[in-house]
Amino acid sequence: MNQQPLSQPVESPIDPSPYSNQPKPTPKLPLLIILPILIATIAGGIGFFISKQAATPKSPSAPLVTSTPVPNDPTADWKTYVNTTLHFSFKYPPSLQYIEDLDKELKFFKTNKTEFPTLVIRYQDQQQITDPQKWITETSDIASILKSSKNTFFVLQSNGWYKSSDFISTDNSRRYAYLFKQDTVVEINTTEDETLDQILSTFKFLYNI
Repeated sequence: MNQQPLSQPVESPIDPSPYSNQPKPTPKLPLLIILPILIATIAGGIGFFISKQAATPKSPSAPLVTSTPVPNDPTADWKTYVNTTLHFSFKYPPSLQYIEDLDKELKFFKTNKTEFPTLVIRYQDQQQITDPQKWITETSDIASILKSSKNTFFVLQSNGWYKSSDFISTDNSRRYAYLFKQDTVVEINTTEDETLDQILSTFKFLYNI
């Protein structure tokens, strides 16, 4: 009987690369290369935005306008007296409705010429006076009254007038003021202190004497 040779087991070849059919991963750039590029891109974008904003002209803002309150003029509704003979003018309150013009003396009354005028203005021609204070206390019409009233004196105002520090009792209680202009003396007296201050502030000569 013929004996068949025993068949040797056939070993299937082993695939040395079991993962050869899977796609290979794409190699990535190193993080140290990507990060600087990203930072440079962001910084460039920010710089471009800032430069564009700086180059864009801004519309000018409207200036802030503030209004300065104008003080009320207490003499706004007063009347103006002009003397073209003696060449001076001043403002007086409308309550003084009656005027008595006596050469170089003016008298203003509130009613129909009461016994005592509210306002009196006198214009005197004098040689040039070098010491106004002395002239008032020694030569003026009220010099004798001032000698008996030691508490009353005259104060030089910023507008050039010498104004009494207090009321002086003559025919009635009055406040006095004097203005010296070369060889001219102007006297103003009134029973109203506030009225006197406002008249002095508006008094002016029509020309330089």
